[in-house]
Amino acid sequence: MLPVQTLFHLRAVCTTFQRLIQEYFSIAKQLNIARIGGKVTANAFHSLTDESTKLVHVNLRNSKDWLRDSLLTPVLRANDRLQSLDLTNCISISNTTVQIVASFCRELKSLTLRDCVWLSPVGVSALGLNCLQLEQIDLSGCWNVDDESIIVLVKGCSR
Repeated sequence: MLPVQTLFHLRAVCTTFQRLIQEYFSIAKQLNIARIGGKVTANAFHSLTDESTKLVHVNLRNSKDWLRDSLLTPVLRANDRLQSLDLTNCISISNTTVQIVASFCRELKSLTLRDCVWLSPVGVSALGLNCLQLEQIDLSGCWNVDDESIIVLVKGCSR
C-alpha cells in the first residue's frame, strides 16, 4: 500500500529490504508512477520493471524525458496480461511502442494516449486490428490520427 517512491527508498535500508522490495516489484500487478513520472530515471525504471511479468495496470503518465521505446517495449512484451495503460504526455516514445502493445497486449481494455503527438494512423489501425478487447481509448491531442484509422479502430474494437 506504500507509494512507489517510498518503496524505492526502502531499498536503501538494508540488503534484506532490497531483496524484499525487488520481490514485490516482480509480482506486482500495478505500476503507477504518474505522480513522480518526471523524477524517475531509466535506471530506476529498470529496477521497477526488469523482473515484472504480472502487471495488469500501468500508469506512466508524464514520463516525458526519460521513457523511450527501448525501455518500455521489454516491459510490454513480458506483461501480456496488461489491461490498462496510460502513456499520457509521454513524448519520447514512438509508434514502435503502440505496435508492441497491439502485438503483445491483446487483453488491453483501456489505453490513454493523450497528448502523444507522435502517434500515427498506422499505430491506431494496429490497435484496431489486434486489441479486440479495447473498451476505452483517449486520443485527445493526437493530431496526426486520421478518420480512416479511427474507422479501423471502431470496427475492430466493437466494445
